[in-house]
Amino acid sequence: MSGLTIGLMGLDLTQLRILEASGTESEKRYAAKIIPVVSRHHLCLVTLLLANAMAMEALPIFLDRLTSPFLAIIMSVTLVLLFGEIIPQALCSRYSLAIGAHLSGLVKFLMAAFFIVGFPISKLLDWLLGDEHATYLRRAQLKELVRMHGEKHALDEEESTIIMGALEMIEKKAEDAMTPIENAFMLEETTLLDPDTIKQVINTGHSRVPVYREDIQQVVGLLLTRRLVGVDGNAEKRVCQLPLVDMPLVHADTPLYDILNQFKSGKSHMAMVASIDSQDLIGIITLEDVFEELIQGEIVDETDVYVDHKKLQLAHMLRSLDAPLQRAIRTSIEMERRASLDRRERCVL
Repeated sequence: MSGLTIGLMGLDLTQLRILEASGTESEKRYAAKIIPVVSRHHLCLVTLLLANAMAMEALPIFLDRLTSPFLAIIMSVTLVLLFGEIIPQALCSRYSLAIGAHLSGLVKFLMAAFFIVGFPISKLLDWLLGDEHATYLRRAQLKELVRMHGEKHALDEEESTIIMGALEMIEKKAEDAMTPIENAFMLEETTLLDPDTIKQVINTGHSRVPVYREDIQQVVGLLLTRRLVGVDGNAEKRVCQLPLVDMPLVHADTPLYDILNQFKSGKSHMAMVASIDSQDLIGIITLEDVFEELIQGEIVDETDVYVDHKKLQLAHMLRSLDAPLQRAIRTSIEMERRASLDRRERCVL
């Protein structure tokens, strides 16, 4: 009984439910048999302890009638230690799922036999300690679990990166993924759509271009690049003469998941980002920016010119520092880059 106590009480209800849903065929069968027993945690615990206590007390009394008291004590201690504690606990701790499943019928019988005594005690324990014994991991624990699986190659590097990105995105805001407005490609609404302008827009590779009135703080809408198809560059047509799409506004502290849900509605895949305090526009965020935070890498297609805006901001900051401090920071960044490359090479090997 002590082995069953160790084995069954060491099984986590959440893990059993996972095995029942996604384990091997044998694991599914075992989990299905054990869950009804383990789900009544305290009743199972009290029943096994009562049965174990009765067996431990009955053995020396029984042996005392067969032999001398001294031999009865020696035999009782030896039998209990070997066959009641060491061997059962060693087996049940190693094969708890299989042994627990095969003996689940016996445990149910004992639970019914000791129900009158065990039920009140188990209810008292439920009231004092709570009746929920399933273990659920916090976000930080899940991230560490994924990281460990990635290091042991149980998950591919891409899989672990995307899972980590999905878990971390709840903590990220619009300002973490946006393109600063001063780095965004935009058009003034009175811009003449001559051949050079049309070529410039097409060469950017953007499917949408923000349009502003006089000042970049006054964005009036989005120009879909496909609208330029068929536009005569010699017709002296201006941007404001083409249909524009409304551009939603989000605040800098808007969670990325909220922005993703907004983009999923299909109304727009680009939004303006406004400062929390001044309400001034500080950036532009796109669906691609959100996906890049999810996969934790840049998406570069055949028309893109790769620009890491976070590194661009770092470069601007470095220029404002003294030369010795600039060299120290650049040296530190380069050392970290080389260390990262070494780690990747070791993972590949």
